[in-house]
Amino acid sequence: MPDVPVATSRIEVRAAREDDLAVVRDIVNWAIEHTHYNFNTEPQSVAHWQAEWVGNRERHPWLVALYDGEVAGVGYAGRYQVRPAYAWTAEVTVYVAQRHHRRGVGTALYAALLPILDAQGFHALVGVIALPNSASVALHERFGFVAAGATPQVGWKFGRWWGVGNWQKLLRDDTHEPSAPLPVDAALRRLGKDAIA
Repeated sequence: MPDVPVATSRIEVRAAREDDLAVVRDIVNWAIEHTHYNFNTEPQSVAHWQAEWVGNRERHPWLVALYDGEVAGVGYAGRYQVRPAYAWTAEVTVYVAQRHHRRGVGTALYAALLPILDAQGFHALVGVIALPNSASVALHERFGFVAAGATPQVGWKFGRWWGVGNWQKLLRDDTHEPSAPLPVDAALRRLGKDAIA
């Protein structure tokens, strides 16, 4: 992994819990309502986030970052595509609360998230970025992601067309013959952690 700035002592990253999901909803809904970075056009409910978290947290890590004890961001992975051959690729996402931008929250989340996915045995990670978004591009490139293609004008929001780009990080080379990715808890044990605090 490239040299990545470490989180400050004001930031703690831990596993997302059910009681975090209302704040996660608020963070993502702000992005939905005020930016083109999320292609949803209507706010999401806590029930939506509960279903996503319950359905995915054993196979894909879900983390929150606390800044001075307040949930300031969420980072998680999910399926890149549903067809079986994609099983070793995960899509990674980070959202940071608007008032906590440029405080190292996104960096702290990826610094914790990516090693777990590597320990699980995933082959590739993909960040799908609505463009333009220089901050997200910079975050991904800081962690070794490279541009892997763009699709212009695929989303209509706020009265105009937006494109998306894929940023990819290969965790293994093309000789990798995979077994099923480990569950999150098994990957944490492989990393020498019982859990994420």
